[in-house]
Amino acid sequence: MRIKILLLFLLLLNLNSYSQTDKLNQFWNEYAFTKDINQNWVIQADAGLNTSSIPDSRNMFHNLTQVYLRAWIHYYPSQRWKLSAFIAYFHNSNVPELN
Repeated sequence: MRIKILLLFLLLLNLNSYSQTDKLNQFWNEYAFTKDINQNWVIQADAGLNTSSIPDSRNMFHNLTQVYLRAWIHYYPSQRWKLSAFIAYFHNSNVPELN
C-alpha cells in the first residue's frame, strides 16, 4: 500500500502545472493601533489597502484593489491564553486577476 502511495506521489510530482501568466506588481500596507484597557483587555484597530498593476502598465499603484478596516478586542485570561474577536469591513474592486 505504501509503495502505491509513493508511486502516485512521484507521478503527481512530475506533472507540470500552469497558473497565472500575467506578471503583476502589487503593493500592500497595513496600519495597526493598539491600546491597553487594563491588565486583561486590549483593543486594536487595523486599516490597510492593496494596489496592483495591470498587464498594460507596470505601475503598482495603477488600481486600488482592496481597502479594509478591522476592530479587534483581545482578552487575556492567563499569560498563556488569548481570546480575540473582531469585526471587519473589506471592499474589493478592480482586481486584475479576476477580469
